[in-house]
Amino acid sequence: LSKDYHIRSKLSAWRMTLGIIGGMIAVGSARPLSEMLTEMTGSENQGWFFTACVLVGLMVLALLVTFWGVKEDPNSKDSVHEGGPFSGWSMLSGNRPFWFLTAAFVLNFLGLTLLTSCIPFFFEHYLHDKGLEPIVTAMLFGVAAL
Repeated sequence: LSKDYHIRSKLSAWRMTLGIIGGMIAVGSARPLSEMLTEMTGSENQGWFFTACVLVGLMVLALLVTFWGVKEDPNSKDSVHEGGPFSGWSMLSGNRPFWFLTAAFVLNFLGLTLLTSCIPFFFEHYLHDKGLEPIVTAMLFGVAAL
């Protein structure tokens, strides 16, 4: 959206902060939502399935709102329109640092996703204490936010 380093840094900070908040909301609401949906459906499997459907639906909605709501100023001197949307791929294909950084980000988000998806099951089936789940989740995301 901008060639200005400081503006890009602020946008990236907002992205990360809101991503952490969204993750906290998803992890914090998963168990109560699944318990409510389990009561409605009569099946724990269906309760968790519909919980996942609700959370995925909210995530898709957020992505669509971002996609449709964020527009580049066509009159800005920072705008880049020549060459079409795929013109930069030829430049990126030979950029080794870009691919190393991309791999690091993918592995980081994969690890975080695996960790947060295991939290409810770890507390229920290993520690046998569902009450600790929100405390540890808040601590995990609080440290990530800092």
